[in-house]
Amino acid sequence: EQLKRTLEVSVVGGDIIARRSMRLGSYLAFNGRESDERDFSWTFDIEREIYQRKLKIKENGFWGKIHFNTGIFYTNKLSEEKFKFVATDGSRKALPIFRRIGQPAARIDLDRNQELLISGLTEPLKLKAEYDTNYLVTIYNLPPPEMANLNHFLMYYDIIDEKLTKYEPVAIKQSFGGGVGFGCPPRVFGESGLN
Repeated sequence: EQLKRTLEVSVVGGDIIARRSMRLGSYLAFNGRESDERDFSWTFDIEREIYQRKLKIKENGFWGKIHFNTGIFYTNKLSEEKFKFVATDGSRKALPIFRRIGQPAARIDLDRNQELLISGLTEPLKLKAEYDTNYLVTIYNLPPPEMANLNHFLMYYDIIDEKLTKYEPVAIKQSFGGGVGFGCPPRVFGESGLN
């Protein structure tokens, strides 16, 4: 209910709003994905990893968008279990993907005299830069009780404006330490952009 509108996450300094826009691919990367649990590429990318192309997206199908105007993207938490992706059309076709999935996060550094501004809520939220202080803002993707048994991953196909074979993730056991923090594995559309 809190994410029905678009949230804007910006850095404000004096009268200037920092607009150092970064593509989703600009993430904190280290040497070797398997040894780096904070690499942003653990966050599942439907376009690059399932279809290997840019998909036609119905932008008006999005709700609860969050726009980050600055920051470094990384993985905050990585699933213990690996996922495989299976077609939902009854063909039993499985993709050659069997991997862990990461929880997305962004690090936003504030200089002295700057504030983090989150707008789009009932009241804008400002967090001032203070010496030796870190802020943690967490947004959970947990479904309401009446939706707990639905396959939420398939809802992402509602915003794709073309006919595709649908795939869903299958894990050996529940991910993220008993399901803490997610109603479904997160993913991104790494080839697309929004106006």
